[in-house]
Amino acid sequence: MPVEYVGAALAPIKTGLAVWLADEARIADEQFAARVSGSIILISCADGQQLDNLYIILLSSLTGAIEAHHIQATSETLDDLIDIYAPRLSRAQSSAVPAAFKDFWQSCFQSAQLDYSDEVADFLRDVLAAVPGMIHVSGLAVPDSWSEVSMSIRLGAELMVLPGGQSCTISPQSSLSNPIGP
Repeated sequence: MPVEYVGAALAPIKTGLAVWLADEARIADEQFAARVSGSIILISCADGQQLDNLYIILLSSLTGAIEAHHIQATSETLDDLIDIYAPRLSRAQSSAVPAAFKDFWQSCFQSAQLDYSDEVADFLRDVLAAVPGMIHVSGLAVPDSWSEVSMSIRLGAELMVLPGGQSCTISPQSSLSNPIGP
């Protein structure tokens, strides 16, 4: 798609894309058993890799549109698009998803001096806490050390950043998988 049409094409479908990319019900991860002609077969409801590919295409298109100045690299743009660029990071099945976000950020927003909304600032802090050095964010106050346990909301409830930069993973049904010793 030509970069001059990305914003106009995205506008009417953005809400639906955001729901699909977030996949809060984890439908892309599920398989269902079905009986067909006496045989049981597994049916995947959706493919998480396809959602990853969609995310990568969207961010690449947005990057082109922003670089060509058809969409402005502003705080308002970050606020408007957060439901597109943020949620797939916690559901990614491919390392290409964080790489796509990194490219998007570096190409469009890394050198910009912006005022971040609370939602965008919290997301960016989560990214910085989960993957130090992945992106650089001008003008965002980030604590030198985490004095309290910080749960990464948008990057997945499985990651906890602990004081001193240590991390461990949890799952909703289990205890810590890498507990801290005495």
